[in-house]
Amino acid sequence: VEHAASPGDERAIELLATAARDLQSPAPAVAARFHAAALRLLPERPENRELRTRMLRLLADAQAASGEPVAARETLLEALRAARDDERLALTVGVANMEWWLGRGEESRRRLQVALGDLPAEPSPDRIRLRLSLALAALETRDLDEVQVQTSDARDDARAIGDPVFEIAALAGGALARVTALDGADAERSLHESAEALERPSGEQLATRLPAFWMHGRARSALGEFEAALADFERGTAIAADTGRESVLLLLSVESVQTLIELGRLGEADAAAEEGVERARLSGIPRALLW
Repeated sequence: VEHAASPGDERAIELLATAARDLQSPAPAVAARFHAAALRLLPERPENRELRTRMLRLLADAQAASGEPVAARETLLEALRAARDDERLALTVGVANMEWWLGRGEESRRRLQVALGDLPAEPSPDRIRLRLSLALAALETRDLDEVQVQTSDARDDARAIGDPVFEIAALAGGALARVTALDGADAERSLHESAEALERPSGEQLATRLPAFWMHGRARSALGEFEAALADFERGTAIAADTGRESVLLLLSVESVQTLIELGRLGEADAAAEEGVERARLSGIPRALLW
């Protein structure tokens, strides 16, 4: 169907889109291919605008998960150009996240700050997404006070709307910021709270917040808790591998190297480093290869 269908073939579009949605989590690279095929068949008419925007978002999610941030950013910018006002925020967060991956931190931060200023000052999923993305951008520039402000506000908003998955991401980011800032007892307390939160959700829920394992393991490693750090990296890696999250697999494999060295497991450290290099080369992101 992918190779034989003609433009405008609604049955073919539905078949490809359904296959792509089914594969979105277990095989995002294949899902991206099928989303792209369905989009090629979808006529660019006003009545298809909403469907096209939705399909572009799904395509970008699949591209990002399979380690293609450049393509994901271009897809999201295409979606933004035709999006309604109520669709623009989620797309903006997506673009900013891809810019973070590509090392364009300041550009990402400016985009997010403008979007946050346009939102009502009340808890909502959109506000939480913006704050988490701002925390990630601040973490890259080591603006640790800003990380703590954004993650604390995101945590409070997540609790206000009763979303434990958003809360996990906020707690993990806050714990890493406090440990990096050498906040002593506060850092250990924050890390303990984050560790408890990570035990509550299902694997399917955690798959949407896998960078939390990277942050959590990195914080544990900084405190000298190397066995526990490695357990976090391995748990995140297992979920990322099952769901085809290539970009997170790259982060986790690189981050685990220093922890394995500290544990004296040099053969495993060497293997993890080699895996990181290969994943970085496949990603096409120069700074990932530098890591």
